[in-house]
Amino acid sequence: MKLSQFQKYMQKEKLDLCIFMNDDPNFFYFVQEKPNKSTLLVFKKGKPIILSNALEEKPKGFKVLVVKKYYEQLKKLAKQKRVKKIGVNKKHLTHPQYLKFRRMAKLFDVEEKLLELRAQKTPVELAKIKIACNITTKIMNKLIKNLKRFKTEKEILQFLKIETIKNDCELAFEPIVASGKRAATPHAAKPGKISNGFLVVDFGVRYKGYCADVTRTFFKGKPSEKDKELYYRVLLAQQKAIEKAKVGIKCWQLDAAARRSFGNLRKKFIHGTGHGIGVQIHEKPNLLKGSKDILKENMVFTVEPGIYDDYGIRIEDDVLLTMRGKVVLTKVRKGLVSF
Repeated sequence: MKLSQFQKYMQKEKLDLCIFMNDDPNFFYFVQEKPNKSTLLVFKKGKPIILSNALEEKPKGFKVLVVKKYYEQLKKLAKQKRVKKIGVNKKHLTHPQYLKFRRMAKLFDVEEKLLELRAQKTPVELAKIKIACNITTKIMNKLIKNLKRFKTEKEILQFLKIETIKNDCELAFEPIVASGKRAATPHAAKPGKISNGFLVVDFGVRYKGYCADVTRTFFKGKPSEKDKELYYRVLLAQQKAIEKAKVGIKCWQLDAAARRSFGNLRKKFIHGTGHGIGVQIHEKPNLLKGSKDILKENMVFTVEPGIYDDYGIRIEDDVLLTMRGKVVLTKVRKGLVSF
């Protein structure tokens, strides 16, 4: 994925080598596989090398060196290639790893450039994200049809996990299932009994390494006119933000559009309007106040306004931006569902 572009960047920054550990999302991004106990070495020219051991499956299309003494082999390679400057993703290095690499050469953090590269998806990535969104949509729609049978938030959580496995996927993140006052916390944990009032379900699958992320808010019991008004104010805010999306617009403008729509409720909107998705559930672009990110072709991002008081209401969809416009990839029912 965009290896040649990254190597041009390496040449510009005079980076001789970049090292990505197995648990670094950029390892998967470039290799599209994730063998255990392996390390990706990207040089400023030529094919990357993977250091691995004899027990691991070898990714196709890469030169794989089976090593027993990892650091000794890496040090030898760096010396052979006359490496003076190494690019790393500091967030995905342990302190001992950082110290060992620093003894080999000067280190340079490449995280920001990689986030920028990954923000615009390739056709292969878009195909996987679309499938992830389709599967997530199917599971959420199935959940809606079965809402009345659930007595606890944990039962909903288990349903989502089982359906994910049935569809040969992994969870993109630990789902959030929160009702009543618990829904007032955007990242609520410890599921309990389903309380009367709003029920927030935030869920997404990971398909072949790529994420989807959708949230719907339901209502346990009979919603009042005020409850309905609050819900549809959130839905309107989401629509206003999505309408604003186009190539070249600044991300903070989508956030501002959602906040303006809330009017006197804007103080109850306590998080950003959205974020990019890809090999990680949170990537560039960032749709929030003060963001310097600009929307570009083939970016995929969430739009998820919400309001929180002694309740919580959030509506989230995944949006693909193209030169022809935007496409909402998640097709879950949006009208207020009560059960």
